[in-house]
Amino acid sequence: MNVSLPWFRAIPFSCLERVELQVDGYAVGADALLVRLDGDVVTLASLAGRSDYWGVQTTLQIGLPVGAAVPEPGASIEAAITLRMPEGHDPKGDWTRRRASAVATMGHGGTSPWSLGVCTFSFAGELRRGRALRACLDEVAAIGGYAGVELLGAQVAHGYPNPSSVEIRQLGTTVRDAGLVPLVYGAYTDPGRQLAPSTDDDLLSWAQNGLDTAALLGSSFARINLPPKADLLSRAAELAAQRNLVLLTELHAVTTADPYVQELLAAFTQIDSPSLGLTLDLSCVMQAIPDGFVDELLRPALPAEAIDAILDGWAADQPEGETLDALMALGGDDLAAAARPLVGRMRRLFRRSSPDWLLDVLPHTKVVHGKFFEIVDGHEAAVPLEAIFHEFRAAEFDGHLLAEFEGHLWQQNPDTFEQLRRYRDLAGALVDA
Repeated sequence: MNVSLPWFRAIPFSCLERVELQVDGYAVGADALLVRLDGDVVTLASLAGRSDYWGVQTTLQIGLPVGAAVPEPGASIEAAITLRMPEGHDPKGDWTRRRASAVATMGHGGTSPWSLGVCTFSFAGELRRGRALRACLDEVAAIGGYAGVELLGAQVAHGYPNPSSVEIRQLGTTVRDAGLVPLVYGAYTDPGRQLAPSTDDDLLSWAQNGLDTAALLGSSFARINLPPKADLLSRAAELAAQRNLVLLTELHAVTTADPYVQELLAAFTQIDSPSLGLTLDLSCVMQAIPDGFVDELLRPALPAEAIDAILDGWAADQPEGETLDALMALGGDDLAAAARPLVGRMRRLFRRSSPDWLLDVLPHTKVVHGKFFEIVDGHEAAVPLEAIFHEFRAAEFDGHLLAEFEGHLWQQNPDTFEQLRRYRDLAGALVDA
């Protein structure tokens, strides 16, 4: 719950004498409460020893430890705080105290066993149209049910890849003031930033920069893809551990049939570090190419028979080269040349597979990018969410599910927040079922 200072001026944190929290009339013990402040999570009791002040524009997030029971949707949550006023004593010689309280209703987020959040990548269409990040976060908070946020640094951090400490703290404040949590910070190593081949030391230095940013932001995870080298990943895991972070590598449009994934899993097993984990992007587990991609990108550029050949090749897991050969047979070099960038993009974005291989990677998975493209009438045609959730339950996955709307890649005016609302409802309905 977000709590703002109920007074006209800043008050020392040491003057926050008591916080009471009740859920449907049942009190939550004060010793179980945690406070997030400027990216740090501390116990409520520790505030008494602080010398700094709680400002009128600073929002405290009061919550429970990871693993604690989450109130049911519709639950009544009452918070009350007691402040010792620092100006002076009352006529009886005691300090003046003020008590303020507020009541809120727990939003509906389904009964998912996975914490539901959102990736700022979902906002790309909105940001492209000039909408502010804070406005996007407020829209998500208003939907209800969303908690954590993955912040893509290259998208939302001014001065990326080296944002100032002031910018980072402001970014964290922006998220928290919207009632959300900066759960993941995503950064790129971008080895192509230099023409000379990148060494492991180069990659580690760039990764450390992202880890430092994630730590200052107050995140729990940093998503920074590194090559599947055991020595490099081990060194990076040590850096993450020193910052109380988990370093995540993303699986995007790949499966365990790919050598890259096999090498990565072998390295994870060898290192066996709690500071390493995976981000599983559901582009790895698709059953169809999104209709929007076909209608907006393929149909304006290619004849119908070429589109059929492309889609049939993808459905049959045909190598890209064979698909291009088939297109050349259909229409010669010109058709193959026109199709090549679209076929390549499609293969980079979407991987056809059944979800049964997920059991091999879910033990290492901390975060799932809940990729989706367009939910119509309560259904996402491209991603088999029901089958995927079944595998999550079988693996006893207990990480974070972050909605990642990607329809903006071809939609000029995406209805981002209505889609995110539908995703929350769909995910909740599938889990309840």
